[in-house]
This record gives sequence, structure tokens and C-alpha cells, in this order.
Amino acid sequence: MAILIINEIDEGTLAKLQQEAYRREINVNELARQLIQSFLDSYSIIHHDLDKLSGTWTEQEANEFLSVTQDFSLIDKGIW
Repeated sequence: MAILIINEIDEGTLAKLQQEAYRREINVNELARQLIQSFLDSYSIIHHDLDKLSGTWTEQEANEFLSVTQDFSLIDKGIW
């Protein structure tokens, strides 16, 4: 098994994790594992609700979108 360490969790989030772990009668580590697994299981579902929009952008619209979203791929090395 791999080990995952999560840094810089704010106090409010940690408190919610602890409360939920207590409610489920498990430790925070197990809760985090379950939450991650549950998210990934639901995330892998293929949705088709936007299929009708596929291919409707013009090349100009696509280029504009790529231009205004290019910063999303930048990594803030200060938090890593």
C-alpha cells in the first residue's frame, strides 16, 4: 500500500473530518481513504448531458477559451 500525506488542511476542514470519522466510528485516515475512493468511483462515471454541445464552438471561440484558461495549467510551486 502507498502512503499519502495531505499538507495544509485548515482547522475547519480537519474538524469536519474528525467529526465525520467519529460519527462513522472510524479513524480520520480511513475516512479520508473512503472519501477519496468514493469520489474517484463517482468521478469515473461518463456523463452525456453536454454531448449536444460537442463540436458547436467555432475555431475562434475555441481559441478564445484556450487563451483565457491557459493559466489553469500553471502549478504554484509554493504549495508543493
